Amino acid sequence: MKAVLIVGGEGKRLRPLTDSVPKALVEINNRALIDYVIDPFKRAGVDSYVLLCGYKNEDLIRHFSFGYDWATIDFSMEDKPLGTGGSIKAAENMIGKEDFYLANGDIITNIDVSKLSNPKGSVVDLSVIEMKSPFGVVNAKPDGSVMGFSEKPVLDNVWTSMGFYRVTHELFDYLPDVGSIETVAFANLSRQSKITCKRFSRKDGIYWFPIDTIKAKEEAEAELISHNTDI
Repeated sequence: MKAVLIVGGEGKRLRPLTDSVPKALVEINNRALIDYVIDPFKRAGVDSYVLLCGYKNEDLIRHFSFGYDWATIDFSMEDKPLGTGGSIKAAENMIGKEDFYLANGDIITNIDVSKLSNPKGSVVDLSVIEMKSPFGVVNAKPDGSVMGFSEKPVLDNVWTSMGFYRVTHELFDYLPDVGSIETVAFANLSRQSKITCKRFSRKDGIYWFPIDTIKAKEEAEAELISHNTDI
C-alpha cells in the first residue's frame, strides 16, 4: 500500500520558522517533522509514498534525496492551492486504484497504522484519540462551590481525529476539484455511513502531537523527550 501525505500548506501559524522552509521541514528536536510523520508507515512496512506538495516544494524534493533509498517517493505539485481534497484528487493517477493510507503532514504519533482497515462499506477508516482539553478545567458543584482544578485533562469519551486514515479508491468519487476533504468528502461520506474509526488510547501509551503553532512545537519537543523517542 502507498501512503499519501498532505504537505502543501504554508504553515502560517509557525512563522517565522516557515519563512525559510516548508512546514514539513520544520525541525522538532533536530529532526524534520516529515520524518516523524513517515515513522508509523515505515514501521508498518510501507515503502511507497506520494507527497502532495505546494509551498517551497523544491526544498522537500531536496530533503528526500538523502536517506530515503529504501522508499519510492513521488511528488504531486500544486500550481495553485487546491485544498486538501483537491490536492488528493489531482494526484489520482499517481496514487493508483488500490486502497491507500492518507495522513496530514504535520502530525507526530506512534500509532500502529496497520490496525486501520476498511470494514465492508467503509470508504474512510480514521484514527481517533481522546481529546485533551486545551484549557484547565474547573470542577464545580451545581451550587457554585469549587471542588478543584484539572490542568488540561484528557476528556473521557470525547474523541478527535488524529489525521491518519486508510481509504479506498471510492474516496475519489467524493473529492472536490478545489476544497477541503473534511468539509466536503468526509461530510458527504458520514451522511451515507461510509466512515468508520479506530480508537487509539493515551492510556496505552499512544501520543499525538499536531504541530500547528510555535507553542505546540515546543510542547511536543518536551514531551517527546519524556517519551524517550529517537531524536
